[in-house]
Amino acid sequence: MQLVAVVVVPERIMCAIVRPKTKDSLFACQNEFPHLTLLVGKWQPKNSNDVLTALFGKGGKLELELKQIYEGSEGYQRKVNKVAVCNEIVDAYVLKLRPYIDMRG
Repeated sequence: MQLVAVVVVPERIMCAIVRPKTKDSLFACQNEFPHLTLLVGKWQPKNSNDVLTALFGKGGKLELELKQIYEGSEGYQRKVNKVAVCNEIVDAYVLKLRPYIDMRG
C-alpha cells in the first residue's frame, strides 16, 4: 500500500489517500476512496469517508483531479474552500506526497 496524498480539515480530521493493495501489501482497502484515517479532532474516524466523497465523489469540487493525484508526476496541493461535510461548511487541504510513503509487509 502506498500513501499518495494527505487530506486535512483543520481541527476536524486528517486522512491519507492510498494506492490500493499491491502484491507486497498486507492490507486491502475496500472503501470507495481508499484511505487511512490518520488523526481525528472534532469528527469521528468514519467522517473521513464523508470528506473524501465531498471532495472527489460525483459533483465533488475535485472530482476530475483524483486521477492526477494518483498518476501525475508533478506536485499537487490545493486548498478547497467551502466544502459541505457533516452539516458544516469547512475548508480542506490536499497535498500529494512526493515520494509516496510505501507500506509493505
